[in-house]
Amino acid sequence: MSKSKSKGKSPATLTPQVNISTGVVTNGPIYINGPFQWVSASPNDVCTVSTPAAPNQQWFSPSPVTVRTPPGYAAVTAKLANPAGWSYGVTGCNVQGGNPRVPVNSGRP
Repeated sequence: MSKSKSKGKSPATLTPQVNISTGVVTNGPIYINGPFQWVSASPNDVCTVSTPAAPNQQWFSPSPVTVRTPPGYAAVTAKLANPAGWSYGVTGCNVQGGNPRVPVNSGRP
């Protein structure tokens, strides 16, 4: 008998998410031209997330984007690769650990 396969989403098909406060990526990695979500778990948050102001650092779109809880997420698309990680600006929410960075890979595995 063969083992039955799960009909749920596999981890590879889940949309990557970035915690606004920590910069931690779950369901990742994030790839250039791929979708991801900014998420906040804090109740009643209204956070605005933006790319740095320099034109060559507009790494996600749309920017800025507002995240309200609930539901607690906003969908965006990664536009530029940087495996070392991109910085981002946040207003309206606390960011832990100074300036978290979000890695974006240039190609699919």
